[in-house]
Amino acid sequence: MLSVPPESQTHHLPQKFAFGKLPRKRLNGVEYYHVPSRFESYEVVVKCSAPYLHAYQDASTDNRCGYYAALCFFGQPIPFSKFARALIHYLIKEKGIQSFEEAKAIVHTIEFGRINEETLHDVDVESLKGAIEFLANDQTISPYFSSPSLFTYDLQKQSWTDIKDTLLPLLKKNDRAIVGIASPFENHLFCLRKDLMNVWWRVDSLLDTQEGIKEDQIVSEIQALYGSYTQGLLFIILPKI
Repeated sequence: MLSVPPESQTHHLPQKFAFGKLPRKRLNGVEYYHVPSRFESYEVVVKCSAPYLHAYQDASTDNRCGYYAALCFFGQPIPFSKFARALIHYLIKEKGIQSFEEAKAIVHTIEFGRINEETLHDVDVESLKGAIEFLANDQTISPYFSSPSLFTYDLQKQSWTDIKDTLLPLLKKNDRAIVGIASPFENHLFCLRKDLMNVWWRVDSLLDTQEGIKEDQIVSEIQALYGSYTQGLLFIILPKI
């Protein structure tokens, strides 16, 4: 576990933080709100209740929610070209893709700002996990993320009570997660981050807010978001167990 720098501000109850007056910054081709996190750089300290980096996704032109969830997961903006290179490496090494060009055609390494819906493809959550491992081993991000764990729950076969019984103990041991759903109705990924007061913050690239949730209510919150998607798989990625 990495050392934890002092919090710029603590808070005791879950809240909602809205980015209405906070200007977006741009770095490495990523548009984001600079709100420092527990494990990240404190060059710029923004005194607010939601302390996590929040990459912004324009839903009208960009559907890379997995990329944006990953940025929040490890707490730093990196160029999509580096993220795509990590995905390509995983597809060639682990998925049996025969050539760089074939793997690139799946990922589509196109610079942010020059993309549209026709040039984007979904990448499965196993490849997302593999890309995070590659970026950690490549020292692009912290080695803390070199062994992420992936958990999958079948919403057709497992009750939410069973999911809570297995998932909540895992979340209690950790401070962040990527949560996603794959179903005929929706495919989406977002990030969860836990602060020092054991409040979990939902950081969704499609939203302009971060919402605080008490730890014992976090599975109920996920159920409220995804409980209606009975024909689907729920994915959870944790840094390590």
